[in-house]
Amino acid sequence: MNEPNEKPKPATVQALYEAALKLSAEEREKLAIMLDQSVTSLDDWFATPEIANAWREEILRRKQAIDEGKAQMIDGEQAFRDLRRKYSL
Repeated sequence: MNEPNEKPKPATVQALYEAALKLSAEEREKLAIMLDQSVTSLDDWFATPEIANAWREEILRRKQAIDEGKAQMIDGEQAFRDLRRKYSL
């Protein structure tokens, strides 16, 4: 516990993740939207502008494939369930 007048210690990313998993699906969605809105650009997400640019290109490539019917969207929750099962996470 923090002492009076002591700054609170920041939670670790793992602790935040574990807390987020305890939220309802609706609360997790709200949290994801809030986090997404706190990022002003792709550059805020990545270590270098080159990585951000590479992701921009990949996003456009994927969007074009979907628009052209060459790829299809899948449910995000199902994708994560499949990944957790595949990698025993």
